[in-house]
Amino acid sequence: MKTKTVEQLLSMLPKNQTIESDISGLFFYCADTPRKTISYIQEPSICIVLQGTREIYLGTDCQKFDDSSLMFCPVNIPISMHIKHATVEKPVIVLSMKLNLALIREVMAKITPQKNADYEHQGIKWPLEDTILTAFERLIDLLNYPNDIEFLSPLIQQEIYYRLL
Repeated sequence: MKTKTVEQLLSMLPKNQTIESDISGLFFYCADTPRKTISYIQEPSICIVLQGTREIYLGTDCQKFDDSSLMFCPVNIPISMHIKHATVEKPVIVLSMKLNLALIREVMAKITPQKNADYEHQGIKWPLEDTILTAFERLIDLLNYPNDIEFLSPLIQQEIYYRLL
């Protein structure tokens, strides 16, 4: 994640709580202290650790997420989350975007499945490709332009779904 984007988020996010942004379905969490393991039902969403690392437990399986991967949850899933290392100087920042199934259906209707596509994704952990990260940076940047959110956020979200599919 670009330093400018992380700095922008650090200046606006409250610490140790989840907030919904002005973009519907886009949430942020910023932890400046280690967090005990908490369990919850993860709604269908895409989650990206923009700074730091968090551990996600799916049963006994533990996966570490940082800025090189994303968590893709297409259905409600019971998970546990643990943040071992977070400081005031370097808090853990997590972005979560709820999946918009209607928008995903629109994208799927417009694309042609690729033969011989290389599907490396195993479970909920996917590599975070630059094209997806760049689209999320543009989505976050829309928070600086509130008048553009209603029109542009669905277009950027369509791009994100297209790149995932």
